[in-house]
Amino acid sequence: MPVPRDTVRQAGGEGTLVGGSTAITCDLNNAAERDLKVLPPIVLLVILVIIGILLRAIVAPLLLVGTVIVSFLAHHGASVLIFGYVFDFPGEDPSVPLFGFIFLVALGVDYNITEIGFPVAFGVLLDTFIVRSILLSATVIELDRRIWWPSRLSHAGPPPGGEETTGPKA
Repeated sequence: MPVPRDTVRQAGGEGTLVGGSTAITCDLNNAAERDLKVLPPIVLLVILVIIGILLRAIVAPLLLVGTVIVSFLAHHGASVLIFGYVFDFPGEDPSVPLFGFIFLVALGVDYNITEIGFPVAFGVLLDTFIVRSILLSATVIELDRRIWWPSRLSHAGPPPGGEETTGPKA
């Protein structure tokens, strides 16, 4: 745990400035930790109220929000295990849990409302495995340098300050 700025100022005096990449990282970690404690309860409460009003019930919204919480906890636990033990990452970006929570809440609420679950699930799978990995990649390859139009990178010839990077070399 990094030393708080107040402790550093007490040791070095009021004019002591604390900065640099370590201080920035500490600030980002602290903000992400605070956001993860504050935002999920607010988001879940708002969703609970909205679903309660839409469904005109108490038990069903509690069940739906409960499944979102279980999904997030399972997702986060699996992510920690896979990133830590399979990919051997030294740590996790502190914003990843909050982003994961927001995406899972959005997906989870959609899945839980009548017939929206299938189209959303199918859309996510289609976009992930077909559109992003095949269609987008193939289109970028086909368009070649034109993908950068209207910038200078779209013009034929080598990029500014370098050799041509596409095609076979002679």
